[in-house]
Amino acid sequence: MEGESEEGGEEEEEVRRKRREGRDVFVYCTFSRPFKVDPSTWQVWMEVMKGVPSSVLMMLTWSGDEVEDRAVQSRWKAEAEMAGVNGSRLLFFPLAPFHSHLRSKSICDLYLDTLPFNGHGTIADTLFARVPVLTLPGERAHASRLGSAIALTAGCPHEAVAMDRRDYVKKGIKLGSDVSAYTRFRASFAFGRVINEEKSSISRLGNEKVWCDAFEMVARMRVELAALARPFLHFHTVAADRG
Repeated sequence: MEGESEEGGEEEEEVRRKRREGRDVFVYCTFSRPFKVDPSTWQVWMEVMKGVPSSVLMMLTWSGDEVEDRAVQSRWKAEAEMAGVNGSRLLFFPLAPFHSHLRSKSICDLYLDTLPFNGHGTIADTLFARVPVLTLPGERAHASRLGSAIALTAGCPHEAVAMDRRDYVKKGIKLGSDVSAYTRFRASFAFGRVINEEKSSISRLGNEKVWCDAFEMVARMRVELAALARPFLHFHTVAADRG
């Protein structure tokens, strides 16, 4: 993800300063473009933030135009206020050069995925930065389930995948307010499966044969479940290489 701004930013440095001072701040983040954030997604995020008063939400400014970015930020903050969250709790990353954007993202504690269309490259970048993710598979074909597939293939624990929106909010609040729960959650992420430590490259993602084998297994499972004649059964199936 490339841009023309300098490394870091005022709000990023403010978070780092608070942590150096030992002040309690939990940093949720999202790096997706604004068009992926629909009203229902925004409401879910605001519910999470209301459950963790010491939290902030870091977002990206995408245009690179200062006037446009400020206008977009003002709209986001106004939407937060309408949802009962102080607009000052929304912080914004500037677009950063490729070599530094992972450093900027590494200050975050938990990535909140977009619904119903998940993050794609943004989730991979987040895991490269060693930031845990929370996602939810949707029901609108591949684009709404890719976040789960990437997360599970990358070695994320099953707890990183919520069952529904209520579970998403519950998990988001729990991880942001319970230090022990968050510590265990983060420790369960196999970040080494995402990054080849020697070559600094994706280690397991993008293996087409493994994905096809997993998809075939999922398809067989769905046929077998359908044969049980239980139409009321609701379930998620995500093709992922768990290794």
